[in-house]
Amino acid sequence: MDHIVQMTLRERRRIETTRMIQAAALDLAADRGIGVVTVEAICERAGISQRTFFNYFPFKDAVFVIPGPPLPPQAVKAFLASTADILTDLVDLFVAQAEEMQNSGWDDRILFEFAKANPRLLTLQMAAFANFERQLRDILAARLKLQAVDLRCQMLVSAMVGANRPVMDAWRENPALGLPSLVRKSLLDLVRYMRATGGQDTPDDNRLTHSTT
Repeated sequence: MDHIVQMTLRERRRIETTRMIQAAALDLAADRGIGVVTVEAICERAGISQRTFFNYFPFKDAVFVIPGPPLPPQAVKAFLASTADILTDLVDLFVAQAEEMQNSGWDDRILFEFAKANPRLLTLQMAAFANFERQLRDILAARLKLQAVDLRCQMLVSAMVGANRPVMDAWRENPALGLPSLVRKSLLDLVRYMRATGGQDTPDDNRLTHSTT
């Protein structure tokens, strides 16, 4: 489990640098448009070398893709160590992520608008979101001692991410809304629905782990 937390710490540092480069690119794109912004101009604005740029982005358009929001390392560590109810712990993990976003001033609205307005970025954006879901799936699989490809892990992550998506959309439209409380309400509603419709089949740590063949 420790290697997953360490990976998250590295990813967090990488995200901070990524956001700095993206901020420079967005400033230029707002003035000139995406099509005429060059890597050289982005590097000059960000105060980095082109080599550094390409360490973070494989090509220019990738700088305009929204990264997955960071998961706080301590929240990930607590989730992995917990033996409490898995669904409630997942809600807490998403709420910790929302608190991190709100406290750090995370704002992806401009990037989101660029992505919607430029169809060529859609495939890149879908890949970025898929990578974030894989990170969550790996964390869940480590907690449950399952293979990351186990369909139960994938379905549970997809359900939680899907329920969280309209909350994120609402927050982008009105950043004054309290994101953590919105996330908690939405995901707890989902958990209650899953328990109401799933009955005794609602998965928990022991049932998932012991049912593995």
